[in-house]
Amino acid sequence: MGTAVLPAAGGMGYVVPAHLFGMANNISPRYRIEISVSSDEYTPNNVVNKVVRFFVARSNVRMLATARGASVDLYSGTPTQNQIASRLNIDSVTYTLERIGYANNPAGSVIAYDVLDRDNFEERAIDYSIYRTVFWSSDNNPLTRFERRDLRAYVASGTALSKKNLAIAGQNYPRQHVGMDVINDQAFIQSVLRVNNVAPGNPVPTALTYHNRRLRGDAITRNSVETLFRTGFPGDAEPLPALVRMYSDPTSAGVAQRAYNYVLGDRQTTDSIMGSATASLVSNVVYLGVDWRFYRFTGERTGTERVIRGIFDFFESNGGGMVSAELTAFDAKARGNNVDVMWNTASETNSDHFDVERADVMAGSDAAFATVGTVASAGVSSTSRDYSFRDLGLASGRYLYRLTTVDKDGSRSVSNEVEVVIGAGGQATIGNVSPQPATSNASVEVTLTENVMATVEIIDASGARVALMSDVRLNAARK
Repeated sequence: MGTAVLPAAGGMGYVVPAHLFGMANNISPRYRIEISVSSDEYTPNNVVNKVVRFFVARSNVRMLATARGASVDLYSGTPTQNQIASRLNIDSVTYTLERIGYANNPAGSVIAYDVLDRDNFEERAIDYSIYRTVFWSSDNNPLTRFERRDLRAYVASGTALSKKNLAIAGQNYPRQHVGMDVINDQAFIQSVLRVNNVAPGNPVPTALTYHNRRLRGDAITRNSVETLFRTGFPGDAEPLPALVRMYSDPTSAGVAQRAYNYVLGDRQTTDSIMGSATASLVSNVVYLGVDWRFYRFTGERTGTERVIRGIFDFFESNGGGMVSAELTAFDAKARGNNVDVMWNTASETNSDHFDVERADVMAGSDAAFATVGTVASAGVSSTSRDYSFRDLGLASGRYLYRLTTVDKDGSRSVSNEVEVVIGAGGQATIGNVSPQPATSNASVEVTLTENVMATVEIIDASGARVALMSDVRLNAARK
Protein backbone atom coordinates (compact mmCIF):
# COMPACT_ATOMS: atom_id res chain seq x y z
CA MET A 1 0.00 0.00 0.00
CA GLY A 2 1.29 3.47 -0.87
CA THR A 3 0.32 7.03 -0.04
CA ALA A 4 0.20 10.20 -2.10
CA VAL A 5 0.05 13.83 -1.05
CA LEU A 6 -2.69 15.76 -2.83
CA PRO A 7 -2.51 19.47 -3.60
CA ALA A 8 -5.14 21.53 -1.81
CA ALA A 9 -8.40 22.14 -3.61
CA GLY A 10 -8.98 25.59 -5.03
CA GLY A 11 -6.33 27.50 -6.97
CA MET A 12 -5.30 24.30 -8.72
CA GLY A 13 -5.80 25.61 -12.22
CA TYR A 14 -8.93 23.69 -13.10
CA VAL A 15 -12.54 24.71 -13.62
CA VAL A 16 -14.85 23.21 -11.00
CA PRO A 17 -17.88 21.63 -12.71
CA ALA A 18 -21.17 23.43 -12.11
CA HIS A 19 -22.70 20.52 -10.21
CA LEU A 20 -19.81 20.69 -7.71
CA PHE A 21 -19.38 24.45 -7.29
CA GLY A 22 -20.87 24.39 -3.78
CA MET A 23 -17.75 22.43 -2.77
CA ALA A 24 -15.33 24.48 -4.87
CA ASN A 25 -12.94 25.07 -1.95
CA ASN A 26 -12.70 21.37 -1.14
CA ILE A 27 -13.26 19.21 -4.22
CA SER A 28 -10.22 18.05 -6.17
CA PRO A 29 -9.86 17.47 -9.91
CA ARG A 30 -10.28 13.92 -11.12
CA TYR A 31 -7.36 11.58 -10.54
CA ARG A 32 -6.75 8.23 -12.16
CA ILE A 33 -5.45 5.55 -9.82
CA GLU A 34 -3.67 2.86 -11.81
CA ILE A 35 -2.20 -0.41 -10.58
CA SER A 36 0.04 -2.59 -12.74
CA VAL A 37 1.17 -6.11 -11.99
CA SER A 38 3.61 -8.45 -13.65
CA SER A 39 2.49 -10.02 -16.90
CA ASP A 40 1.05 -13.47 -16.81
CA GLU A 41 -0.86 -15.72 -19.20
CA TYR A 42 -4.01 -13.60 -18.82
CA THR A 43 -3.05 -10.03 -19.68
CA PRO A 44 -6.40 -8.13 -19.56
CA ASN A 45 -6.28 -7.84 -15.76
CA ASN A 46 -2.61 -6.86 -15.48
CA VAL A 47 -3.49 -3.16 -15.39
CA VAL A 48 -6.52 -1.82 -13.52
CA ASN A 49 -7.47 1.80 -12.95
CA LYS A 50 -10.17 3.94 -11.42
CA VAL A 51 -10.98 7.64 -11.77
CA VAL A 52 -11.77 9.41 -8.49
CA ARG A 53 -12.19 12.83 -6.89
CA PHE A 54 -11.09 13.69 -3.37
CA PHE A 55 -12.82 15.85 -0.80
CA VAL A 56 -9.94 17.79 0.80
CA ALA A 57 -10.46 18.89 4.41
CA ARG A 58 -9.10 22.45 4.76
CA SER A 59 -10.91 24.14 7.65
CA ASN A 60 -8.52 25.76 10.14
CA VAL A 61 -10.93 25.01 12.99
CA ARG A 62 -12.14 21.60 11.76
CA MET A 63 -15.66 22.83 10.99
CA LEU A 64 -17.94 21.48 8.25
CA ALA A 65 -21.25 22.59 6.77
CA THR A 66 -22.83 19.57 5.10
CA ALA A 67 -25.91 19.93 2.94
CA ARG A 68 -28.07 18.64 0.19
CA GLY A 69 -28.33 20.91 -2.83
CA ALA A 70 -25.36 23.15 -2.05
CA SER A 71 -24.62 23.40 -5.78
CA VAL A 72 -28.19 23.96 -7.03
CA ASP A 73 -28.69 27.01 -9.28
CA LEU A 74 -32.09 28.37 -8.24
CA TYR A 75 -32.19 30.81 -11.16
CA SER A 76 -31.72 28.25 -13.91
CA GLY A 77 -34.91 26.56 -15.05
CA THR A 78 -37.65 25.75 -12.56
CA PRO A 79 -36.22 24.35 -9.32
CA THR A 80 -38.22 21.83 -7.32
CA GLN A 81 -39.45 22.54 -3.81
CA ASN A 82 -36.72 20.25 -2.47
CA GLN A 83 -34.03 22.11 -4.39
CA ILE A 84 -35.31 25.46 -3.13
CA ALA A 85 -35.33 24.28 0.47
CA SER A 86 -31.90 22.68 0.28
CA ARG A 87 -30.13 25.66 -1.33
CA LEU A 88 -31.77 28.31 0.87
CA ASN A 89 -30.97 26.31 4.02
CA ILE A 90 -27.26 25.93 3.31
CA ASP A 91 -27.01 29.54 2.15
CA SER A 92 -28.47 30.63 5.50
CA VAL A 93 -25.82 28.62 7.36
CA THR A 94 -22.81 29.78 5.35
CA TYR A 95 -23.97 33.41 5.24
CA THR A 96 -24.30 33.39 9.03
CA LEU A 97 -20.89 31.79 9.57
CA GLU A 98 -19.37 34.55 7.45
CA ARG A 99 -21.21 37.25 9.43
CA ILE A 100 -19.93 36.04 12.79
CA GLY A 101 -16.32 35.87 11.63
CA TYR A 102 -15.79 32.42 10.14
CA ALA A 103 -14.99 33.77 6.69
CA ASN A 104 -13.56 31.80 3.79
CA ASN A 105 -10.91 33.53 1.68
CA PRO A 106 -9.72 31.05 -0.96
CA ALA A 107 -7.42 33.65 -2.55
CA GLY A 108 -5.59 33.94 0.76
CA SER A 109 -5.77 30.18 1.38
CA VAL A 110 -7.85 30.80 4.51
CA ILE A 111 -10.70 28.32 4.89
CA ALA A 112 -12.69 28.62 8.12
CA TYR A 113 -15.30 26.01 7.22
CA ASP A 114 -15.57 23.27 4.61
CA VAL A 115 -18.73 22.57 2.58
CA LEU A 116 -19.83 19.08 1.56
CA ASP A 117 -22.68 18.68 -0.93
CA ARG A 118 -24.16 15.27 -0.13
CA ASP A 119 -26.12 15.25 -3.40
CA ASN A 120 -22.88 15.18 -5.36
CA PHE A 121 -20.57 12.99 -3.32
CA GLU A 122 -20.62 9.25 -2.75
CA GLU A 123 -22.51 8.97 0.53
CA ARG A 124 -21.01 5.61 1.42
CA ALA A 125 -17.53 7.19 1.46
CA ILE A 126 -18.20 9.97 3.99
CA ASP A 127 -16.45 10.07 7.38
CA TYR A 128 -17.19 13.16 9.48
CA SER A 129 -14.99 12.16 12.42
CA ILE A 130 -12.06 14.39 11.40
CA TYR A 131 -14.22 17.45 12.17
CA ARG A 132 -14.76 19.06 15.56
CA THR A 133 -18.02 20.78 14.59
CA VAL A 134 -20.63 19.86 11.96
CA PHE A 135 -23.57 21.99 10.81
CA TRP A 136 -26.19 19.80 9.10
CA SER A 137 -28.53 21.22 6.46
CA SER A 138 -31.00 19.37 4.27
CA ASP A 139 -34.10 19.54 2.07
CA ASN A 140 -37.61 18.25 2.79
CA ASN A 141 -36.73 14.55 2.57
CA PRO A 142 -36.16 12.05 5.40
CA LEU A 143 -32.65 11.12 6.45
CA THR A 144 -31.23 8.28 4.39
CA ARG A 145 -29.86 5.10 5.92
CA PHE A 146 -26.30 6.23 5.20
CA GLU A 147 -26.88 9.69 6.66
CA ARG A 148 -28.18 8.21 9.89
CA ARG A 149 -25.25 5.80 10.00
CA ASP A 150 -22.73 8.61 9.48
CA LEU A 151 -24.29 10.86 12.11
CA ARG A 152 -24.34 8.06 14.67
CA ALA A 153 -20.67 7.34 13.96
CA TYR A 154 -19.73 11.02 14.18
CA VAL A 155 -21.39 11.61 17.54
CA ALA A 156 -19.84 8.42 18.93
CA SER A 157 -16.33 9.35 17.71
CA GLY A 158 -15.83 12.08 20.31
CA THR A 159 -13.83 11.74 23.50
CA ALA A 160 -13.92 13.52 26.83
CA LEU A 161 -10.90 15.59 25.75
CA SER A 162 -12.13 16.23 22.19
CA LYS A 163 -15.90 16.43 22.09
CA LYS A 164 -17.85 16.43 18.84
CA ASN A 165 -20.36 19.21 18.15
CA LEU A 166 -23.39 18.61 15.92
CA ALA A 167 -25.99 21.25 15.00
CA ILE A 168 -28.77 19.76 12.89
CA ALA A 169 -31.92 21.48 11.64
CA GLY A 170 -34.89 19.80 9.98
CA GLN A 171 -38.55 20.55 10.53
CA ASN A 172 -39.70 17.24 9.03
CA TYR A 173 -37.39 14.71 10.66
CA PRO A 174 -39.42 13.74 13.78
CA ARG A 175 -42.67 13.24 11.85
CA GLN A 176 -40.91 11.41 9.01
CA HIS A 177 -39.15 8.87 11.23
CA VAL A 178 -41.93 7.23 13.22
CA GLY A 179 -41.70 3.48 13.70
CA MET A 180 -39.11 1.16 15.16
CA ASP A 181 -38.11 -0.54 11.92
CA VAL A 182 -35.03 -0.31 9.71
CA ILE A 183 -36.59 2.12 7.24
CA ASN A 184 -38.20 4.58 9.67
CA ASP A 185 -35.53 4.23 12.38
CA GLN A 186 -37.27 6.20 15.09
CA ALA A 187 -34.45 5.05 17.36
CA PHE A 188 -32.17 7.57 15.62
CA ILE A 189 -34.53 10.44 16.47
CA GLN A 190 -34.68 9.24 20.06
CA SER A 191 -31.04 8.39 20.72
CA VAL A 192 -29.20 11.07 18.71
CA LEU A 193 -31.67 13.98 18.54
CA ARG A 194 -33.22 13.05 21.91
CA VAL A 195 -36.81 13.86 20.91
CA ASN A 196 -40.04 12.11 19.90
CA ASN A 197 -42.66 13.37 17.50
CA VAL A 198 -45.89 14.37 19.26
CA ALA A 199 -49.27 14.60 17.50
CA PRO A 200 -50.30 16.54 15.48
CA GLY A 201 -46.62 16.87 14.46
CA ASN A 202 -46.57 20.67 14.27
CA PRO A 203 -47.66 23.56 16.54
CA VAL A 204 -50.24 25.00 14.08
CA PRO A 205 -52.50 22.13 12.92
CA THR A 206 -55.22 24.55 11.79
CA ALA A 207 -53.18 27.33 10.21
CA LEU A 208 -50.57 24.92 8.73
CA THR A 209 -47.97 27.68 8.74
CA TYR A 210 -45.92 29.26 11.51
CA HIS A 211 -45.30 32.39 9.44
CA ASN A 212 -44.94 35.54 11.57
CA ARG A 213 -45.17 33.55 14.81
CA ARG A 214 -42.68 33.41 17.65
CA LEU A 215 -40.54 31.00 19.62
CA ARG A 216 -38.56 31.61 22.80
CA GLY A 217 -35.06 30.39 23.61
CA ASP A 218 -34.52 27.92 26.42
CA ALA A 219 -31.17 26.07 26.43
CA ILE A 220 -30.20 28.10 23.33
CA THR A 221 -30.27 31.93 23.61
CA ARG A 222 -32.37 31.71 26.77
CA ASN A 223 -35.45 33.98 26.78
CA SER A 224 -34.62 35.62 23.45
CA VAL A 225 -37.55 35.64 21.03
CA GLU A 226 -37.25 34.72 17.36
CA THR A 227 -39.95 35.23 14.72
CA LEU A 228 -40.32 32.71 11.90
CA PHE A 229 -41.03 34.05 8.42
CA ARG A 230 -41.65 32.46 5.05
CA THR A 231 -38.80 33.14 2.65
CA GLY A 232 -40.94 34.57 -0.14
CA PHE A 233 -38.98 32.63 -2.74
CA PRO A 234 -41.42 31.43 -5.45
CA GLY A 235 -42.35 27.80 -4.83
CA ASP A 236 -40.79 27.51 -1.37
CA ALA A 237 -42.68 25.61 1.34
CA GLU A 238 -44.26 27.28 4.36
CA PRO A 239 -42.52 27.17 7.74
CA LEU A 240 -44.23 24.21 9.42
CA PRO A 241 -41.88 23.32 12.28
CA ALA A 242 -41.68 20.13 14.31
CA LEU A 243 -43.56 19.56 17.56
CA VAL A 244 -41.69 17.23 19.90
CA ARG A 245 -41.27 15.98 23.43
CA MET A 246 -37.95 15.25 25.07
CA TYR A 247 -36.87 11.60 25.03
CA SER A 248 -34.85 9.72 27.62
CA ASP A 249 -34.40 6.10 28.63
CA PRO A 250 -31.94 4.21 30.86
CA THR A 251 -29.41 4.00 28.01
CA SER A 252 -29.57 7.69 27.02
CA ALA A 253 -26.23 9.50 27.27
CA GLY A 254 -25.90 12.99 28.68
CA VAL A 255 -28.41 15.63 29.68
CA ALA A 256 -31.03 16.75 27.15
CA GLN A 257 -32.77 20.12 27.47
CA ARG A 258 -35.35 22.06 25.49
CA ALA A 259 -33.68 24.20 22.84
CA TYR A 260 -36.67 26.47 22.10
CA ASN A 261 -40.38 26.66 22.92
CA TYR A 262 -43.25 27.96 20.80
CA VAL A 263 -44.80 31.05 22.36
CA LEU A 264 -48.19 30.64 24.02
CA GLY A 265 -50.78 32.41 21.89
CA ASP A 266 -48.87 31.77 18.67
CA ARG A 267 -49.01 27.99 18.90
CA GLN A 268 -52.28 26.05 18.64
CA THR A 269 -51.21 23.11 20.80
CA THR A 270 -50.65 22.32 24.46
CA ASP A 271 -47.17 20.94 23.76
CA SER A 272 -44.61 23.62 23.03
CA ILE A 273 -41.13 22.12 22.47
CA MET A 274 -39.34 22.90 19.20
CA GLY A 275 -35.98 21.13 19.61
CA SER A 276 -33.30 19.79 21.92
CA ALA A 277 -29.83 20.61 23.22
CA THR A 278 -27.91 17.63 24.60
CA ALA A 279 -24.53 17.58 26.31
CA SER A 280 -22.85 14.23 26.98
CA LEU A 281 -19.34 13.17 27.91
CA VAL A 282 -18.20 12.88 24.28
CA SER A 283 -20.55 15.09 22.25
CA ASN A 284 -22.86 18.09 22.12
CA VAL A 285 -25.92 17.83 19.87
CA VAL A 286 -28.35 20.64 19.09
CA TYR A 287 -31.46 19.67 17.11
CA LEU A 288 -33.70 22.44 15.78
CA GLY A 289 -37.20 21.61 14.54
CA VAL A 290 -37.11 24.67 12.29
CA ASP A 291 -35.24 24.80 8.98
CA TRP A 292 -32.29 27.21 8.90
CA ARG A 293 -33.91 29.54 6.34
CA PHE A 294 -37.02 30.53 8.32
CA TYR A 295 -35.61 32.73 11.12
CA ARG A 296 -36.47 36.37 10.52
CA PHE A 297 -33.46 38.69 10.31
CA THR A 298 -34.24 42.20 11.58
CA GLY A 299 -30.76 43.52 12.35
CA GLU A 300 -27.41 42.76 13.94
CA ARG A 301 -27.40 39.53 15.99
CA THR A 302 -30.97 38.53 15.15
CA GLY A 303 -32.52 35.63 13.28
CA THR A 304 -30.25 32.79 12.17
CA GLU A 305 -27.21 34.75 13.34
CA ARG A 306 -28.46 34.86 16.94
CA VAL A 307 -29.46 31.19 16.77
CA ILE A 308 -26.04 30.04 15.55
CA ARG A 309 -24.25 32.28 18.05
CA GLY A 310 -26.38 30.63 20.74
CA ILE A 311 -25.39 27.20 19.45
CA PHE A 312 -21.70 28.13 19.64
CA ASP A 313 -22.29 29.37 23.20
CA PHE A 314 -23.88 26.02 24.10
CA PHE A 315 -20.96 24.12 22.60
CA GLU A 316 -18.44 26.34 24.40
CA SER A 317 -20.14 26.07 27.79
CA ASN A 318 -20.23 22.28 27.48
CA GLY A 319 -16.59 21.64 26.61
CA GLY A 320 -16.83 21.83 22.83
CA GLY A 321 -15.35 25.27 22.16
CA MET A 322 -13.81 26.10 18.81
CA VAL A 323 -10.06 26.68 18.49
CA SER A 324 -9.71 30.06 16.78
CA ALA A 325 -5.92 30.18 16.98
CA GLU A 326 -3.81 27.05 16.61
CA LEU A 327 -1.14 27.62 19.26
CA THR A 328 2.07 25.75 18.46
CA ALA A 329 4.43 27.19 21.09
CA PHE A 330 4.20 29.16 24.34
CA ASP A 331 7.09 30.07 26.65
CA ALA A 332 8.22 32.67 29.19
CA LYS A 333 11.81 33.59 30.12
CA ALA A 334 13.23 35.78 32.89
CA ARG A 335 15.41 38.74 31.82
CA GLY A 336 16.59 40.31 35.08
CA ASN A 337 13.44 41.61 36.75
CA ASN A 338 11.46 41.36 33.52
CA VAL A 339 9.82 38.39 31.82
CA ASP A 340 9.59 37.91 28.05
CA VAL A 341 6.49 35.95 27.06
CA MET A 342 6.58 34.43 23.56
CA TRP A 343 4.15 32.35 21.52
CA ASN A 344 3.49 31.16 17.99
CA THR A 345 0.33 30.31 16.04
CA ALA A 346 0.20 28.03 13.01
CA SER A 347 -3.09 29.53 11.81
CA GLU A 348 -5.87 31.82 13.02
CA THR A 349 -9.57 32.08 12.26
CA ASN A 350 -11.87 34.58 13.97
CA SER A 351 -9.42 35.35 16.79
CA ASP A 352 -9.63 38.81 18.38
CA HIS A 353 -6.76 39.12 20.88
CA PHE A 354 -4.52 37.34 23.37
CA ASP A 355 -4.54 37.94 27.13
CA VAL A 356 -1.21 37.32 28.88
CA GLU A 357 -2.00 36.17 32.41
CA ARG A 358 0.29 35.92 35.45
CA ALA A 359 -0.06 34.33 38.88
CA ASP A 360 2.18 34.79 41.93
CA VAL A 361 3.01 31.38 43.35
CA MET A 362 2.64 31.54 47.14
CA ALA A 363 3.41 28.68 49.51
CA GLY A 364 0.33 26.74 50.50
CA SER A 365 -2.12 28.54 48.22
CA ASP A 366 -3.49 28.14 44.71
CA ALA A 367 -2.29 30.48 42.01
CA ALA A 368 -4.79 33.20 41.05
CA PHE A 369 -4.25 34.46 37.50
CA ALA A 370 -4.68 38.09 36.47
CA THR A 371 -4.29 39.67 33.03
CA VAL A 372 -1.06 41.67 32.78
CA GLY A 373 -1.17 42.44 29.07
CA THR A 374 -3.27 42.22 25.91
CA VAL A 375 -1.90 41.67 22.41
CA ALA A 376 -4.01 42.06 19.26
CA SER A 377 -4.14 38.97 17.05
CA ALA A 378 -4.02 38.71 13.27
CA GLY A 379 -7.65 37.57 13.26
CA VAL A 380 -7.36 35.48 10.10
CA SER A 381 -4.10 33.87 9.03
CA SER A 382 -3.02 30.68 7.33
CA THR A 383 0.71 31.17 8.01
CA SER A 384 2.87 30.90 11.11
CA ARG A 385 2.94 34.06 13.27
CA ASP A 386 5.15 35.00 16.23
CA TYR A 387 3.97 37.14 19.15
CA SER A 388 5.67 38.50 22.27
CA PHE A 389 4.98 40.55 25.40
CA ARG A 390 7.35 41.89 28.09
CA ASP A 391 6.21 41.94 31.71
CA LEU A 392 8.25 44.65 33.47
CA GLY A 393 9.57 45.32 36.97
CA LEU A 394 8.75 42.15 38.86
CA ALA A 395 9.78 41.51 42.45
CA SER A 396 11.81 38.42 43.28
CA GLY A 397 9.73 35.27 43.42
CA ARG A 398 8.08 32.51 41.42
CA TYR A 399 5.44 33.25 38.80
CA LEU A 400 3.20 31.27 36.50
CA TYR A 401 2.29 32.54 33.02
CA ARG A 402 -0.42 31.38 30.66
CA LEU A 403 -2.08 32.67 27.49
CA THR A 404 -5.80 33.04 26.85
CA THR A 405 -6.97 33.28 23.24
CA VAL A 406 -10.15 35.34 22.91
CA ASP A 407 -12.44 34.93 19.88
CA LYS A 408 -14.46 37.64 18.16
CA ASP A 409 -17.58 35.91 19.52
CA GLY A 410 -16.19 36.05 23.07
CA SER A 411 -15.19 32.39 23.42
CA ARG A 412 -11.88 31.70 25.16
CA SER A 413 -9.23 28.97 25.21
CA VAL A 414 -6.34 28.71 27.69
CA SER A 415 -2.78 27.50 27.09
CA ASN A 416 -0.51 25.45 29.32
CA GLU A 417 1.24 27.18 32.24
CA VAL A 418 4.94 28.11 32.32
CA GLU A 419 6.84 28.85 35.55
CA VAL A 420 9.41 31.65 35.78
CA VAL A 421 11.73 32.51 38.70
CA ILE A 422 12.75 36.14 39.28
CA GLY A 423 15.56 37.03 41.73
CA ALA A 424 19.10 38.28 42.26
CA GLY A 425 22.06 35.90 42.13
CA GLY A 426 21.77 33.26 44.83
CA GLN A 427 18.16 34.24 45.55
CA ALA A 428 16.19 31.36 47.06
CA THR A 429 12.42 31.04 47.28
CA ILE A 430 10.70 28.64 49.66
CA GLY A 431 7.64 26.99 48.20
CA ASN A 432 5.37 24.23 49.42
CA VAL A 433 6.02 22.00 52.43
CA SER A 434 4.67 18.49 51.97
CA PRO A 435 3.08 16.21 52.88
CA GLN A 436 0.39 17.93 54.90
CA PRO A 437 -0.29 16.53 57.44
CA ALA A 438 3.25 15.24 58.05
CA THR A 439 4.33 12.33 60.27
CA SER A 440 8.08 11.84 60.78
CA ASN A 441 9.44 13.38 57.55
CA ALA A 442 8.61 16.38 55.38
CA SER A 443 9.98 17.92 52.18
CA VAL A 444 10.59 21.62 51.57
CA GLU A 445 10.38 22.98 48.02
CA VAL A 446 13.17 25.51 47.31
CA THR A 447 13.69 27.33 44.01
CA LEU A 448 17.09 28.88 43.17
CA THR A 449 18.30 31.01 40.29
CA GLU A 450 21.87 29.63 40.39
CA ASN A 451 23.99 26.95 42.07
CA VAL A 452 24.79 27.79 45.73
CA MET A 453 26.12 26.41 49.01
CA ALA A 454 23.34 26.83 51.55
CA THR A 455 22.53 26.47 55.22
CA VAL A 456 19.06 25.22 56.08
CA GLU A 457 17.58 25.86 59.52
CA ILE A 458 14.24 24.93 61.03
CA ILE A 459 13.15 27.23 63.89
CA ASP A 460 10.11 26.75 66.08
CA ALA A 461 7.63 29.41 67.23
CA SER A 462 9.74 30.27 70.31
CA GLY A 463 12.79 31.02 68.16
CA ALA A 464 14.67 27.85 69.06
CA ARG A 465 16.52 25.96 66.35
CA VAL A 466 15.21 22.42 66.01
CA ALA A 467 17.21 21.32 62.94
CA LEU A 468 20.34 22.45 61.08
CA MET A 469 21.90 21.40 57.76
CA SER A 470 25.16 23.19 56.92
CA ASP A 471 27.10 23.45 53.64
CA VAL A 472 24.34 21.91 51.55
CA ARG A 473 24.98 22.27 47.83
CA LEU A 474 21.81 23.21 45.94
CA ASN A 475 21.72 23.46 42.16
CA ALA A 476 19.68 26.04 40.24
CA ALA A 477 16.27 24.45 39.96
CA ARG A 478 13.34 23.57 42.12
CA LYS A 479 14.36 21.16 44.95
